[in-house]
Amino acid sequence: MLKYALPLRWLRWVLLALYLALILGLGGTALFNAGEAFAVAVLVFTFSTQALFLLGSGKLELSRPIRGWRLVMPAAVAGLMLAILIGGAGLALSELFYLDTEEWISVALLALVAASWIVWSLLLFVYCQGWERFTIIERLTGLIFTGSLASFLVSIPAHIIVSRRPGCFVGLFTALGIASGVYVMLWSFGPAILLLFFREKRKFELREDRRQAVDSAPEIRELLDTPENYGSDV
Repeated sequence: MLKYALPLRWLRWVLLALYLALILGLGGTALFNAGEAFAVAVLVFTFSTQALFLLGSGKLELSRPIRGWRLVMPAAVAGLMLAILIGGAGLALSELFYLDTEEWISVALLALVAASWIVWSLLLFVYCQGWERFTIIERLTGLIFTGSLASFLVSIPAHIIVSRRPGCFVGLFTALGIASGVYVMLWSFGPAILLLFFREKRKFELREDRRQAVDSAPEIRELLDTPENYGSDV
């Protein structure tokens, strides 16, 4: 068991290093192509929202259930990521159905993103009440990653169809839809990798809780110390 545990411990550090290199590399690319302000804004937004998602509950224990105001930040950040995906899908569909030239489309898309953020945040806030902090991070990260895959089912086919149309700027909105899905997917990789570190801490907390429960109940300790529980015939 130890020979498998050691490679896994090294693997999570390797994945974290690769992830940071990827994010910083993409940020550097954006710095040269889109300007310093945009690159810095994207990096600050990425790392700040990840920090709020992971630490915004205000509780360090991973095995403790959280509820009430402690769920506001994780639910709001997860809802924001899902709203970005919906906005990207809306961009792709607007160009697919020739709505990208309409004057009202930008306002409609902004309203769609804002409404989606509010609705998703409220749904996740209610749905995750009473879950362990580790379980909340794990399931919301999985939901965000799954949502990014689902967005590709809209944006990629739309981009293939639109790119065959004549014109100089065809495929711009659908490309932005694909970019939003790629961004949110990369965003979800950060919490997913950190869950590999959190898993060890959660196991330690569960062992400590079990030990404290046994120490506080002598009858449980006596039951666990009986020969039958050790598989002995003594």
